[in-house]
Amino acid sequence: MKKKYFLLFAAMFLAVLWAVPVSAAQFQGGESITITSVEDDVYAAGANIFADGEIVGDLYAAGAIVRNNANVSQDVVMAGSMVDLFGNVGDDARLAGSMVSIGGIIEDDLIVFGGMVRLLPGSVVKGDLSVFGGSVMIDGIIEGNVLGGGGQVILNGEVKGSAMLEVDELILGNSAVVGGVMQYTSSKDAKIDDGASVVGGIDHKVPEQPKKDASRDYKAPDVDKGALFGLGVMAFIFKVLIGIVTVLVALYFFKSHLLEMTKTTLSKFPAQLGWGTIWAIVVPIVSIILLITIFGSALGGFALIVYVLTFAIAKALAMIAFGAWVWKLATKSQTVELDWKIALIGVLGLNLIWLIPLIGWVFCMVFTLAALGATVNYLKNAIKS
Repeated sequence: MKKKYFLLFAAMFLAVLWAVPVSAAQFQGGESITITSVEDDVYAAGANIFADGEIVGDLYAAGAIVRNNANVSQDVVMAGSMVDLFGNVGDDARLAGSMVSIGGIIEDDLIVFGGMVRLLPGSVVKGDLSVFGGSVMIDGIIEGNVLGGGGQVILNGEVKGSAMLEVDELILGNSAVVGGVMQYTSSKDAKIDDGASVVGGIDHKVPEQPKKDASRDYKAPDVDKGALFGLGVMAFIFKVLIGIVTVLVALYFFKSHLLEMTKTTLSKFPAQLGWGTIWAIVVPIVSIILLITIFGSALGGFALIVYVLTFAIAKALAMIAFGAWVWKLATKSQTVELDWKIALIGVLGLNLIWLIPLIGWVFCMVFTLAALGATVNYLKNAIKS
């Protein structure tokens, strides 16, 4: 179950990552953003984002609260703590958030991840729905198939195709209609109201129970897998949003400095990796030694502060440098470029790679250490000059 969630979650963000077009578009950033009618693609990042009117193009938005009342002619990609999609979408929609509500008409497929997900009455998905969350309520109409699962899934709308779900609890309400097969995997029997209709029949599969370890005589506590999955999604979204805000602010104020450090990171990667590794190991040891001495305690404290600051800069630089590297490979450019699109690619890409156990962690650490080396060398040269 976890493996399927991870693969689909990764697929969603890969789709978001590579769906970003290279053509001109409108970018908006700030604390509170209001988007009115736009005849172009729109990319927005901020605390609160609200869209109204008509958007002739794609809409990409990330923030704490993201609400779209606009009719979007092409794709919609939104991520945040609270995500509301009430306008109509001319193509696909990809949503992720702590609380996600959908009330519009989506002309193609919908992919949604969240702690709480609800398709409101009147909502229509003309393609397939892929949904994963701690609590999922489907009160709208799905003209294709439904795939996904999570904790509790309540179906009280209409699915014209088949439904394939892996859940802790499944409830079919009085108004539930499934035109195809209702296939679900759960340790519990579904709760089916008398008014529910499943034309293609119900196929209930019980998940395989793990073999009991005889060497353990304690009873493991019950864990709500759906809730854990929802918390995991929320944590990932929060991490990505923090990364987006950090790199966009850094680019706005320090673009020229970041460009130089990015060039150094990519052009002298092995050397910067070496310097970063030395800095990461030596500075904490020296700082601790100084802290326990009478005369060096102040210097040791200052060294630790500098160490933390350089690591914070390196984490942001690593995401930016990764985005620049991916962009350079994709466009076959001979020069290193830096703008908000490249930064967003770096944030999404590096955070997605971090989800891969061991290999992903090593990759991200290597990139961060190389960025740390470039940061330290750049600051050293700046001080000398």
